[in-house]
Amino acid sequence: MHRLILLLAAAPLLLSACPTSKDDTGPETNEGDTATDTDTDTDTDTDTDTDTDVDQEPWEQVEAKVIEAQVSWTLGFDADAQAEGYSECSYSRSYAGTQFLDQPYLCPECTLLFEGTAEMYEGFSDCAEPIFGGTQERTEYWGLGWSGSDGEGASFHRGATENYGPGELTTVDALSLDSAFDLSWESEYALADFGIDAEGVMTISATGTATVSVSDEIELDDLRQPRATDYACGWPRANPGTLSTDNVLDLDATLPTAWLEDECGELVDLWDLYGHYLVIDSTQDDCGFCLVMAEEAPPFLAEMEAQGAPVLFVSVLGDGLSNVIGEPSDDTYQAYLASYGTGDPLLKDRGYGYAMFGSYLGDDLGYPAWAIVRPDMSVLAVETGFSSWDEMSELILADWEG
Repeated sequence: MHRLILLLAAAPLLLSACPTSKDDTGPETNEGDTATDTDTDTDTDTDTDTDTDVDQEPWEQVEAKVIEAQVSWTLGFDADAQAEGYSECSYSRSYAGTQFLDQPYLCPECTLLFEGTAEMYEGFSDCAEPIFGGTQERTEYWGLGWSGSDGEGASFHRGATENYGPGELTTVDALSLDSAFDLSWESEYALADFGIDAEGVMTISATGTATVSVSDEIELDDLRQPRATDYACGWPRANPGTLSTDNVLDLDATLPTAWLEDECGELVDLWDLYGHYLVIDSTQDDCGFCLVMAEEAPPFLAEMEAQGAPVLFVSVLGDGLSNVIGEPSDDTYQAYLASYGTGDPLLKDRGYGYAMFGSYLGDDLGYPAWAIVRPDMSVLAVETGFSSWDEMSELILADWEG
């Protein structure tokens, strides 16, 4: 994980892809009020360089925001659940999180995203554990989002799965730095929703307070600005610094960027590939159609070069069809690079492919999923599956020559 804390308007294509299955690394505990994992794997048939000071850092640093919170949950039960022996109880957690900037695509609505530790200090053994299991301490991901400048009506998001977007739970009346704000939400579930073999309905009510402040001890790489140093692997550094995105993949919109690790161990900003057509390929090492696509890429790239079209094949590699939101291990990455590397960027995914293509394709998501991006970073086409590179060649050349 590389969170740095430092001082297609095309006709449908007949393709094959790999289906996805339930991610085996979902949330440790879900009380119904954290974002749960969905089906995250599918194996369907749709299977400018400039001289810089060598001591300069790739990005300037910016002070991080932090959040501290205390929240209590009350579990209420209807008559059927009470007849099964359940009675009202409560538990409480503290939460301390630090802002991160490197995965804005996980929550397009969020202005601030935090990763931190939630610790249950009351009610674990006699309330939470019998229903949810889990542990007293876990990592959680919180988000706050607003459209205006004053934080009024900010949305509150919470989740417990790495590389998976936190779900929205409620809104906040007012939000300002260093001022405590109230949190409250309520949800209702059948006991069976939690794997309990019993009749009855449970209501979960949460109330608490939180405070956001600026840390005077933690600084982050400000990835929102163009990179200041060249890449060790020699990739272009062409981010014009004028691009903007709402972090949602859509035709003709600007491709949401990501900062993902390459073979040289550096984070690559996708917007640095500005000026090229990109085939962004969300791939898995155990997806047969993904591997065929990678195997047959070199002739396609040679044809594009011969036609004078500047094309890069950017593969974003996940942790396999059983965990498509996960970052691949070094062994998995190196094996894929040795077998299917084309000389273009092969990047370690961290939920980017699933967030981007899942939001666009919905239930039609399969692997490989791919997008063609124009040199100005606008999205030309989005599809899933692979049968040949012919359709992509036609789309790129038609746009290039048009």
